[in-house]
Amino acid sequence: MFWQFGFSTVSPVDTLLGKEGGCTLAELLAEDDLIQECKSLNTKLVEYLAQPDVTRQLVRYLVDEPPADTTEELKFKFPYLAYEIFYCEVTEIVDTVVDDAELLRTFVAFLDK
Repeated sequence: MFWQFGFSTVSPVDTLLGKEGGCTLAELLAEDDLIQECKSLNTKLVEYLAQPDVTRQLVRYLVDEPPADTTEELKFKFPYLAYEIFYCEVTEIVDTVVDDAELLRTFVAFLDK
């Protein structure tokens, strides 16, 4: 019960989001605790992921075929993590997709395949 004594750990995701100058989506996707933080509805993380540009990039990781000469992260890890983020069904992120007609069409067209 170390939390009773004022000891707590700062999430690595919160550290990234709080860093001066901000962070990139790629930096967040490289973080091991990202999906757990998303599932626990980390407010800072949800606000970041629900930004239209960030959500659009997550959809792009899902639907676009990466170039053959790209890194393993772009081929496998980032699309998988984008899928996991959407699978968490965070209302704010889903609303961002639904509110953007073009993004919604892109997402649904991918699902129709």
